[in-house]
Amino acid sequence: MQPERLTSVRPAMPFHLLDIGEQNVRMLDALALARCCVARLVREGFTVLSVHLEHHRPVVWVQNDTICGELESAVMVRRRGPHGIECVMVASLEGCQVHWRVVGH
Repeated sequence: MQPERLTSVRPAMPFHLLDIGEQNVRMLDALALARCCVARLVREGFTVLSVHLEHHRPVVWVQNDTICGELESAVMVRRRGPHGIECVMVASLEGCQVHWRVVGH
């Protein structure tokens, strides 16, 4: 089986920026980045829980597992969540932010 070919660039589209609008182009770019990120995470054994496109860079949430330690340059962020302070690890991959919740910190 051949590995899936992934690219982080916008695919060729049959329309121009003026035809679809700048915001739509940004959304298509974010979708392309998110697709590449999710495909790589799945290929490497992660469980992807959700993808959010409304941020500056797409945010991909993964299930917290020992494999998360393999993501380089992850930083811990403490923030107020619906149940108090929560700890979230954040790493960068394929132009996206990869997040997972950490319990017990």
